[in-house]
Amino acid sequence: MKHNTIYKANKGAALWAALLVVILFSSCIKNYRDGETKFDNLQPVVLIPEGGLAAFGSQALNFPADDEADTFYFRINYAATNVAPGDQKITLAVDEAAMTAYNSSSSVQYTIFPSSIYSFTTTEVTVKAGQNYSDPIPVVVHPNLVDPTKNFMLPISIKSASGNSVISGNFGTLYLHFIGNPIAGTYNVVGTRYNYNGTTTWDGSVASLPVAGFVATTNLAGTKTGAPDDTQTIEIPFANVGTGYNYIITWDGNAAHAIAVDYTFTNVYSNFQTVVVNFTPPDATHKASFHIVTHYNNALAGAGNDRIIDETFTHQ
Repeated sequence: MKHNTIYKANKGAALWAALLVVILFSSCIKNYRDGETKFDNLQPVVLIPEGGLAAFGSQALNFPADDEADTFYFRINYAATNVAPGDQKITLAVDEAAMTAYNSSSSVQYTIFPSSIYSFTTTEVTVKAGQNYSDPIPVVVHPNLVDPTKNFMLPISIKSASGNSVISGNFGTLYLHFIGNPIAGTYNVVGTRYNYNGTTTWDGSVASLPVAGFVATTNLAGTKTGAPDDTQTIEIPFANVGTGYNYIITWDGNAAHAIAVDYTFTNVYSNFQTVVVNFTPPDATHKASFHIVTHYNNALAGAGNDRIIDETFTHQ
C-alpha cells in the first residue's frame, strides 16, 4: 500500500489557512486607550489546511491508475493564539451537500465516490491538549477500481468541534477528487521500436516504414494505462523506455478534432518528429484509438542514436 503525505507538502493551502486565521483574529482584537492589545474575545478556529476551494487543484488524486490501494493523509488544525488547553474533539463526515454546492457553480460536474473505491472510517478526531494539529487522518482509495472517464468527488467536512471553537468557512471541507477524462483508461497496444546507429531520415509517411538501416527492433505489444492530468490530457507510457517517459496526449472532446501529442522527455532527447496516423474519438459505438509514429534522437542536439517508435493504442 502506498501513502501520499500531502498534508506535509501542501504549503500553499497551509498559508491560505494561516492568512484566514489572521483575518478572523484581527476582526476580534480590541485596542484600548493605554495602547494595550487584548485578545480576550478570540475564538479558536478548526480547519483542514489541505482543504478549501482556494487549493482545489491540489486535492486531485493522481495515484497510478493500476494501484490496488493508496492512502491520502490530512489533518485538523486547531488555530488559536495558544495550543489546545484540553483535548479538542472534532467530528468529520462525507458531505455530499458540499459537492452539490460545488457543482452548482462549476462547468465540471462530479458525482460522489462509489463506496467500492474508498474507505474513510475516522469520523471523530482529537487535537490533543498542548497541540495545534491532530494526528494524520487516512483516506484509503482504490485507483484500480475507478472509472477514469468519470469525475468523482469525496468531500469531507468538519461537522462539529468541542469547546468554543468555530469551524472555518473557507477551510472546513476537503475536496478529494478524481478527474475524469474520456480518453483515459487501459489500452491494448501493438507496435514496434526500431533502433538505429547514428541518425536516419524518415519522410513522415507510414508507407515508408520501417526505414532501412535499423540494427534492432522491439515488439511493443501489451497493455498500457492512460492516466488523466486533467479533463482533456492524459499521460501514457512511451514505447519501452521506462518510468517517467510518457506521451502527453490532449483531446478537446470535439469529435472533429485530432489529438495533440507531446512528450515528458523533450529536455533529454531531441529532433522529435511526430505523426498522428489516425485517431478515433470515443462515442456511444466506438472506443478511442490512436496510431502514433515518433522519430527522435536519444540525446540532446542529435548527438545520439535515432529511434522510430510505431505504436497503435486501442481502448479496452
